Amino acid sequence: MDTNAQDNAKIWDRFYATGHRLWYPYEVCVRLVRYHLAHEGFAGLMLDHGCGSGNHMEFLTRVGVRLHGTEVSSTALQTVRSRFEGAMLPTPGLSLIDPDLPLQGQLPEYDHVIAWGSTHYNRRPKVLADIKCLIDGLPQGGAFIFQVPTVRDVAARQSEKLEDGSFRIIGSISSQTGATCTYPEDLDEFRSWFPGIDLRDTGSVAVTLFGTPVEYYFAYGVKN
Repeated sequence: MDTNAQDNAKIWDRFYATGHRLWYPYEVCVRLVRYHLAHEGFAGLMLDHGCGSGNHMEFLTRVGVRLHGTEVSSTALQTVRSRFEGAMLPTPGLSLIDPDLPLQGQLPEYDHVIAWGSTHYNRRPKVLADIKCLIDGLPQGGAFIFQVPTVRDVAARQSEKLEDGSFRIIGSISSQTGATCTYPEDLDEFRSWFPGIDLRDTGSVAVTLFGTPVEYYFAYGVKN
């Protein structure tokens, strides 16, 4: 049993049980989705891996993308169902992921992937293995959209570095104390995380709100 993965799942269960949700999709994600829609479209099914409270799922549904969401938190999936019911939208397919089991075999067949700020919640070897699994499951030409905080983000700054290069959050950021995470050291390392993906755009976004630094890397590409 991976105690780090189980602890992370419990943290997110508590997090969403308080009623927390993200209301809006990230602007960069919206821009990437709109770009791909305009140029190639999202035929088939998109996997929203680590869908959280469904902020991107609602946006994607409204622009006509067919979806399936996954989460390690059952309360997150309940939040998604409540969100779609309140919005009077059909609820997408949803799956609860067991973090103690390999990711392969727990996912539906899919044609595109979005993993926005979710896959880094684990130790480095598992994070990289899960990313590879997501990429391996894509068909040729399938779109891939990904986001992860940088080491300058508030979560990383409130973390202690572990021996294997992972981090454990020790601050009180967003009730995530105790979560184990992995952050790339720089943009070059980040780009190396995606074997088999023709990266069309990567970059970083940084903003400071109320004195809190938020910074993340994003990647957009298609399967070779």
